Amino acid sequence: MCKLSSLGNIVLTSSAHLVRMLFSLVLIKLISHYLGPEGLGRLGQFLSFAAILGLLAGGGISNGVVRYVSEYSGQPKKFQNFLNEAVSYTIFCSVIVLVLCCVFSKILASFLFEDPGLYWVFIVVGVAQCGYAATNLINSIVSGLRKTEKFAFIQIAGSLLAVPVIYILICVGGVAGAAIAIVSATFMSLIPAMYVYKNLELRLRFLISNVRELNFGRLPHYTLMLLTSAVAFPVVEIIVRQWLIQHSGFHDAGLWQGATKLSAAYLGFFSVFLAYVFLPLVSNQNKKNLIFKLIVKYMSLISGLFICGALVLYMWRYFFVSLLLSDSFSALGDVLIYQLIGDFFKICAYVIGFVGVAKGATALYIAAECLQSVIFVACVYGLGSSSEGLKSVMISYAITYACYFVVCCIALSVYLMKHNDSRSKVVPK
Repeated sequence: MCKLSSLGNIVLTSSAHLVRMLFSLVLIKLISHYLGPEGLGRLGQFLSFAAILGLLAGGGISNGVVRYVSEYSGQPKKFQNFLNEAVSYTIFCSVIVLVLCCVFSKILASFLFEDPGLYWVFIVVGVAQCGYAATNLINSIVSGLRKTEKFAFIQIAGSLLAVPVIYILICVGGVAGAAIAIVSATFMSLIPAMYVYKNLELRLRFLISNVRELNFGRLPHYTLMLLTSAVAFPVVEIIVRQWLIQHSGFHDAGLWQGATKLSAAYLGFFSVFLAYVFLPLVSNQNKKNLIFKLIVKYMSLISGLFICGALVLYMWRYFFVSLLLSDSFSALGDVLIYQLIGDFFKICAYVIGFVGVAKGATALYIAAECLQSVIFVACVYGLGSSSEGLKSVMISYAITYACYFVVCCIALSVYLMKHNDSRSKVVPK
C-alpha cells in the first residue's frame, strides 16, 4: 500500500507539472506568434524579472515550509506555531516587495521596457506577487502534509483558468498585454488555492500583535538560498542577453529567450519532482550510505528520463520548435544540441543540489549558485564570437554546466567523507 501511495504521489505531482509545463509552452507560443522573436526579445528582461518575483514571493520559503510542516505535523502546538510564523513572514515579505514595486515602478519600466509610461505594469506586478505568496504558502502546506491531490488540483485548475485570460491579453494588448499575461498566469492559481484552504482544517493567523517576538527559525536561511538562486541566473540572463543584443541584435536575443523558456519548462518538471519526492526523503536521512544510494537512484532515474525526452526533441527539433514557438524560430534547431547538453548536466547537478537544500547548507548552496553564474558569464565574454553570437552563448551554457556538475560531484564527495568521519568517531567513556 505504501508503494502504491508513493507511486500515486509521483504520478499526481508529475501530472500537475506537466500541465504547468504545457501552459508555459502555450504562453510562449502565443507571445512568439503574435509578437515574433523581436517581441519576445523585448519581453525577455521582464520575463526574468517576473521569474525572480514568482520564486521570491512571500520570502521564497516553499522548501522550508514543506520540510517543517512535514516534521511538525505530529506535534500540534509546534505545527500551529510554525504555520502562524510562516504566514507572518510571508505577509511581511510580500508587503516589502509591493512597496518596492510601487516606489521604483518608473525606474523598472525605463530599464526593462525602455518606456517609463509602462510604470503601471509594475504596480500590477507588486499586487499580483501577494497572490503568488499566498498560493506558494498553501501549495507548500498541502505538500508538507502529503496531500498531493490538492497540490495537483491547484496547479491544474490554475493553469486552465489562466488560458483564456492570457489569450485575450496577448491578442489585444501587445507588449504591455503580454507582460500582464505573464503575471496573471501565476496569479490565477490563487483561486483554486483559496478553495483548497477553505476545505483544510487549518487556522492561519498573522501574529501582528507579537511580530517582534516571532522566531522564524531557519526560514530566513531558505529565503537567502532561494534569493541567490532566483536572482543569480536571471541577472546572468540579463547580462548575456544584453551581450547578444549588442553583438547580434534582438532577433538572436529572442531565439535564445525561446530556448531558455523551452528549457525552463521541461527542467521545471524535474525540479518539482525532486522538491516534492526526493527532498523529503533526503531531509529525514542522516546515514551516508543511504543518502548516496538515494542520490544514485534518483540521478539514474532522472538522467534516463531526460535522455529519452532529449532524443525525441532533438530528432524532431525543427518540428517542435515550429510547433511550440513559431516558424520564425527555426534557426534555433541548428544550435539546440548545446542547450540539451547543458540541461543534461544541469539536471544531474540538481539532484546533488537538493541534498544541500535538505541539509540547510546555506553557504555551500550560495557558493555553488555564484560559481555557475560566474562560469557562464566568463565563457560568454571569453569565448563569445560576434559572428556567431547565439551559437557562442549556447556552447558557453553547455560548458558551464558540465563544469558545474563536476564541481557538485567533488563537493558531494567531500560532504559524504566528512559526514562519515563525524559518524565514525567514538566518544571515550
